Amino acid sequence: MQKSGNFLIFAATECHMKTPDNTIRLSPQEILMGFTASCIESVAERLGIGYAEAYKRMDSVGMIDGFIIKYYDTLHTESREVLTDRLTESLKNWEERI
Repeated sequence: MQKSGNFLIFAATECHMKTPDNTIRLSPQEILMGFTASCIESVAERLGIGYAEAYKRMDSVGMIDGFIIKYYDTLHTESREVLTDRLTESLKNWEERI
C-alpha cells in the first residue's frame, strides 16, 4: 500500500484492509480504475446493454485509454449525468468514424 500521495478515504466497518484509524485507503490507481469502471457501467446502462458489451465497444474505439483515463482530471469533476451524456455521444460518434 502506498504511504504518500492523495488517497480517497472510506470508513470501514469490517475489512481486512482496515487501518488503525478504521479507514480504507485507496491508491490513485485504484481510484482511477473505479472511476473508469463506473463510466463503463453508466454507458452500458444508458444504452441498455451489458457491461461487457459496453467495455468491448468503448475499448475498440480507444475511448477507455485515450479519453477516460487520459482526461480523468477533467472528467471526474463533471456530474454523472453530464459525463454519461458525453461518453455515450462520443462512443456513437467514434464508432461512426470506423
